[in-house]
Amino acid sequence: MNRRLKGFLVTFIVLSVAALAALSLVNGRIKREVNAIRMTVDREAGMGVKIDNVRYSGMKEGRREWELEAETATYYKGEDLAVLDDVKAVLYSEAGTYTLRGREGRYFGSAGRIDVSGGVTVVSVEAGGGGYRLETERISYFTDEKRISTDDEVRLFSAAFDVDGVGLRIDIDEGRLTVLDDVKTVLKDASLLSAI
Repeated sequence: MNRRLKGFLVTFIVLSVAALAALSLVNGRIKREVNAIRMTVDREAGMGVKIDNVRYSGMKEGRREWELEAETATYYKGEDLAVLDDVKAVLYSEAGTYTLRGREGRYFGSAGRIDVSGGVTVVSVEAGGGGYRLETERISYFTDEKRISTDDEVRLFSAAFDVDGVGLRIDIDEGRLTVLDDVKTVLKDASLLSAI
């Protein structure tokens, strides 16, 4: 076996083992599940390891807090970063569930941050019924704080109202949503006027 091929195989094996170890050890309190159908070395991406059909889940005190799925995830050598394609994240709380979708994403394991971009939608389903749909171009989820945020333009749609604005914060545990600036609201339910 020539020296170049032997070096490539050793590098591939080391990167593969490192990627799998990183999935298990990046953050001790979060359990991660990875279903890899295919794994390749991406030489153009700084010797990153690319894994297809990835699924992560975050657990805390025996309770699932979030799930993250992607068509592909590329892990870069020496970085705590997974670059994701075709992203779906489901966030769980007592107040309800939130499902985020977007074309691209980045997962920073030790920072506990998931960034999603490209035609982002968030659908909330409240525990007592109801919910809304949110559209924006970019959004972040902070796993430790259980908070969703963006500084981009947002559009919210629900049965009772529609809201346009700039910037947004959602506290997952409390089910509290705040649109930060340039807020325009259209009430669809006249009974809501008596609550103001």
